[in-house]
Amino acid sequence: MNDSEALSRLAEAVEQMAKSLVEKMGGYRPFGGVVDAQGKPELIFDQASVGVGDAQHSLERLMATLREEARSGKWDAVGVANMAQVRQIDGSQRLAIVISMHHRLGRCIDYVTTFERSASGAVTFDTGQAGLGRLQFFEN
Repeated sequence: MNDSEALSRLAEAVEQMAKSLVEKMGGYRPFGGVVDAQGKPELIFDQASVGVGDAQHSLERLMATLREEARSGKWDAVGVANMAQVRQIDGSQRLAIVISMHHRLGRCIDYVTTFERSASGAVTFDTGQAGLGRLQFFEN
């Protein structure tokens, strides 16, 4: 499996879970995902920090776990999902699902999906956009 396929499978699995959490719970703490050489994704949640500390604390613990997973050699791609507020071209602010991914061969991608919540609570997701990322999990 090439790096584009692995990153696409990772983005699909993580985005699907993030969207579900936004719709059902209104949001989520950071969580991760990995993809093996056969393209099978798995999700990783930092259960130890549930109810302890803030989202930053949870993200730091999760990042350490994901870097350990990357060093294990079992995975072709590793990524983390976080919620953030992003500034649009028109200057407005939108909530977004931000998935930062890294393939073991070195390619880093950020995949961003903005969304809006109506007064009734319904969520509308925009089409995700991929761009060059910087977050690295593998030591290249």
